[in-house]
Amino acid sequence: MAIIGNVIAIIPNDYTIVGGIRIPVEKYLESLAEVFEVKKILMDYKITPSKESKKINELIDHNTKLIVVFSGVNQAIKMFFSLKKQYRNIRKVIYLADSPFLFLKSVVLENFQDIRKPVFLLSLIIKTYFNYFKENFVLKRFNDAIYISSVDKSFVLKKYRKIKASLWLIGHGSNLYNYQTKTLNPLQVKLGILAPINLLNYYMIFKPVIFSLLPLLNSYANNFNLLIVGKIQSNFIYKKIICNPNIVHKEYVDNLDHFYSSIDASLTLIRKRNGVLNRILESWSHGVITIGFFYNFEAFKGAKNFEGFIGGSNIKEIVKNYLTLFQNRELYEKLKLNCFNYVRKNHNWSLIKSEFMKIILNE
Repeated sequence: MAIIGNVIAIIPNDYTIVGGIRIPVEKYLESLAEVFEVKKILMDYKITPSKESKKINELIDHNTKLIVVFSGVNQAIKMFFSLKKQYRNIRKVIYLADSPFLFLKSVVLENFQDIRKPVFLLSLIIKTYFNYFKENFVLKRFNDAIYISSVDKSFVLKKYRKIKASLWLIGHGSNLYNYQTKTLNPLQVKLGILAPINLLNYYMIFKPVIFSLLPLLNSYANNFNLLIVGKIQSNFIYKKIICNPNIVHKEYVDNLDHFYSSIDASLTLIRKRNGVLNRILESWSHGVITIGFFYNFEAFKGAKNFEGFIGGSNIKEIVKNYLTLFQNRELYEKLKLNCFNYVRKNHNWSLIKSEFMKIILNE
């Protein structure tokens, strides 16, 4: 296909080491490069203008067709204020993926009763409202905004009025990896979590798993172990987590195949309601089932409890369903194959990239 001009791509400066954004950015840049000359600018997450954000005016010329911002509202706002006035009419597209306002709002609502640090809670509430104003600002000034979950898109349509941006929905893509053929041993079940150890994740992820789920499981049969892989960002939280003898921690694994081949199920009990959870897709694309709250799977249309995942409204319900699964090897193998095929059908990159380029080319 002939090159029809150039596009400015604004990318987080750490995108190569952040799994959630690295893969989609690389895939979408490949698609853009088939039609445009792509001029990349790497930006940090600070909202204040920088040398990098001001560089955009040097890269724009008469062949610039559009500006695409990947990920943050901070980068989008910084870019907008760095643009010279004569360039502000250039078409602007933001790949937001998740609604930043819904993310923090749901974190506060789902974890409010558990957060015992008033200063931390207050900081979350303040950041929540800052995210509202920042997302609203971007949606009123950009031409198009792309979300990856119908949950986020519906929320945004209800919360924001008189926005300029057309809202688009593109499901997250995922690569298919080595299907894990590990046989379930009911006498020694290993669960896994991939997440950095910090204060926010303590409330969102680790506390319900370590102090509710794991003890309840092991009250029925003391054969459930947990592997946590994630960077230690808080030694205080790390000490609270690792005191459980059924838990093993590693800061990193050489590759994801090693992690998923060593566990029987991936835990995604995450107390937030927005977005497509990348860990779910990642797990399913390895043929490893996931266990979580029902709302963790809201964005996956057609995926059902006991068909593609094990879910529940609360910890007790999850444990009940979970024990049913691990007493039935045939059902366990069926779920593994179902989740692998779900990704193959609904989240393959060729389909996702095609939808992305239709938005970019106004087709």
